[in-house]
Amino acid sequence: MKQLITLLVLLILTVACSQKKSSEVPIVNLVNHETVETYSILLSDIAESIKIIPLETSETVLVSRIRDVKFHNERLYIIGIYDCMAFDMGGKFLNMVGMQGRGPQEYVSLYDIYPVKNNLWIINGSGDKVLKHNKDGEFIERFNLDKKAGGTDFFVSSGEEIISFIPDQAQLTTDIMLAFSNSSGIIDSILYRNPIGDERIAQMFLLNEAQFAENGNEIRFKYFFNDTIYTIKGHKIYPYMTLDLGSRGAIEHVRVLPKNQDLKTANFFKDMDRVDFLGESEGYLYLRINDAPLFYNKADKIVHKWSFTLPDNEYIAPESLENFKGVRIDGSGNLIGWANPANEEDNPVIIIAKLR
Repeated sequence: MKQLITLLVLLILTVACSQKKSSEVPIVNLVNHETVETYSILLSDIAESIKIIPLETSETVLVSRIRDVKFHNERLYIIGIYDCMAFDMGGKFLNMVGMQGRGPQEYVSLYDIYPVKNNLWIINGSGDKVLKHNKDGEFIERFNLDKKAGGTDFFVSSGEEIISFIPDQAQLTTDIMLAFSNSSGIIDSILYRNPIGDERIAQMFLLNEAQFAENGNEIRFKYFFNDTIYTIKGHKIYPYMTLDLGSRGAIEHVRVLPKNQDLKTANFFKDMDRVDFLGESEGYLYLRINDAPLFYNKADKIVHKWSFTLPDNEYIAPESLENFKGVRIDGSGNLIGWANPANEEDNPVIIIAKLR
């Protein structure tokens, strides 16, 4: 009997220890990221396939500065400063997506475009209006976001919910941090308390202060003034990974400055590193720290500072073959970016590398 009780106690302790271990949040050691050596590797060493797509060039199809590229259902969506163009996987121009203007079916400025299922969601730059189009760019519907959900950064999930990030407004009340909306209004929200006190001034909000990424069906979320990457599930957030930057880590609510600090001269990243979260695949986290791109290998837990050598291609400028960095990793594990064309008068060449 004693032996049985002893075995049961050991079993309970083992299960408890294993549960505790599994609930621990992994820590990514980035303390020495500045000393990581930069070196070039063949992109094919970490990718199972590479697609090189020269975009069609003509007088009526000229791509200006690219802000982002979305790849969905065998179509490319090239997001510029003022517009979005759709191309097929051969680089042939298909159609424009939406129109700039002040009409009910137009956007004043383009925050971003999200391909979801067979539709395209456009969020107006001021975050007040959402336009829905089909894959051919034809208008379907428009709706306005609830004023309480009018944040500074947005994301549209595969479940067709709009996630808004609303920075705290330096009030002594509870403010919305994330709001979940659809065409009917706010469905749910995540709140947090920020009692700042009287030593507060107006805040400055930063471009892409909050960043979202997908990995399969999971949504990740990070904002500048926190060193944790979260997973969003069922309108709740859970710590996913902690980024250890030592003494240069982020400080909660650092954008709230003392009264004697001039906003015009404020340097939010003087005493902390700026960390941009650029997505993840099954094997890697893609980060940019103070503009230097870093890959974190989840298996060996090592940070790499890589630039990639692309396969020889007649459409790509020679200098671009040796220093391709990629812009982000999408929800399907594709490293996406673009390269300069061999002919300077041509449109850019899009690179899509499916990571191993």
